[in-house]
Amino acid sequence: MDRTESNVHLQSPSQAKIALFRSLFRGRDDVYARRFESRKTGKSGYAPACANEWIRGVCERPRIKCGDCSKRRFLAVTDDVIRCHLSGRDDAGLPFVAGVYPMLRDEACFFLAVEANLASGGVRACVVTNAWKSHPDQLRQIKPKPLRRVWHHRRV
Repeated sequence: MDRTESNVHLQSPSQAKIALFRSLFRGRDDVYARRFESRKTGKSGYAPACANEWIRGVCERPRIKCGDCSKRRFLAVTDDVIRCHLSGRDDAGLPFVAGVYPMLRDEACFFLAVEANLASGGVRACVVTNAWKSHPDQLRQIKPKPLRRVWHHRRV
């Protein structure tokens, strides 16, 4: 843990918390994903945040998928995006969860996130174990058993 991390606490200003979060979960800064949930089907997922999303005469969803759209204009990761993510709400008060694209354009990556359902065991649990043995000082773990999330922070 570096000095910046150890100095951030519950009473720290929002900007310090945002800076810490951005340093730990660093990925592409030119685009982020936003979580969605379909009102019709209940399905959820993540899609690249686009400035043109649902703009009449520009966005042709659902007829044209985002990946095939020539009018895509991805939104960059900003401190406001991270603030909304950490608070769980966007500026309109709607639920907000941002996703990171961890693989950079040069194929480098600053962190590894592994989610393992330890109740079912298997390969994912082995990945967690191997990562823990390799770099125990750089891993952070949250959530109680049987579901664990482990983040590995290191440029690889």
